[in-house]
Amino acid sequence: MKALITQDGAEPGRGRVRDISVSGGLYIETRAPLPVRSLTRVDLALPDGRALTFAGNVARSDAEGMAILLEGDPIAASFLEPYVEAARAAHSTGSLEIQVELVIERSEEIALSRAFYEVAQAPSDAVVHQRFIEACLGVKRLDYALPRLRALKVRHPKARAIDKSLAQIGGIIGFVALRSGSTRRQAGAKRALPGLLAFFLIVLGLLGLVAMVKVATHEYEAHTNGR
Repeated sequence: MKALITQDGAEPGRGRVRDISVSGGLYIETRAPLPVRSLTRVDLALPDGRALTFAGNVARSDAEGMAILLEGDPIAASFLEPYVEAARAAHSTGSLEIQVELVIERSEEIALSRAFYEVAQAPSDAVVHQRFIEACLGVKRLDYALPRLRALKVRHPKARAIDKSLAQIGGIIGFVALRSGSTRRQAGAKRALPGLLAFFLIVLGLLGLVAMVKVATHEYEAHTNGR
């Protein structure tokens, strides 16, 4: 099984997964191992489209490769079991690929991927859908939810809970866009207000000047006629 190893500012490294276990142990043979104690993001995907993002720590690193320990929880365990089976089945064809990325801090997508994996496991469960949407809203990542739900709908066309989630997200995005537009219009009006006030002051000044000229002219004519 192939492995793609990436980090900012460096060419992607490649390797081969020599071992992966349901307990979260992973060994990759590579010429581009990451340093020990590096925090990594590991993306795994099953052939049926289900995917999960893991946080991992490099436990051992040498010239031959590196060992990564994936952080585990019940969701991770439920994913790793079928993944290991798929990896064994794909051993001869090399159809699976693991992506390993060096990260500076924990990615919010690790938590979001777990929430979405629950949705993928129960696409008709409205409660699970709502938890996923709330998780995306909490980190302002509806952009994470939308393409994944659309892809899930293709695989489960009869799941009405997916339709409701897509409609809910569409409504939220529409409301935010409407509010942003209103805010921009209000900001534009505030910026235009000083200019309008200056214009009106100039107009009032001109009107006052015209009135003064008329009064002066009238007094001059009256004085001239009196003489």
